[in-house]
Order: sequence, then structure tokens, then C-alpha cells
Amino acid sequence: MDRDRLLAAAPPLAAGIWGGMYVVSKWGFQSIPPLTLASLRIALGAGFSTSGSSS
Repeated sequence: MDRDRLLAAAPPLAAGIWGGMYVVSKWGFQSIPPLTLASLRIALGAGFSTSGSSS
């Protein structure tokens, strides 16, 4: 995927993830302990923030 397509796809993808979190969070809060869920969110955020730093 070239850079222009990636930049065009990023906002709808982010909106989909943002909106999907409300649906998934109800299940997640019932089945995953809060500390584990927070740790997973931080790990995912750290993984995404470091993945784009190689350019």
C-alpha cells in the first residue's frame, strides 16, 4: 500500500476502531480484569507508536 492510500485509509480506520471500542468494551469490562485491559491498551499503543519511527 503506497503512502497516499495509507493516509487516505487512516481516518476511516481510526473512526471504525474508535466506534467499535464502545461495542467491545462492554464485553471486555465483564471478562477481562481492568489492570490487564489497561496493560494491553498501553502495549498496543506503544507498539503502534514505535512501528512508524523507521522512516
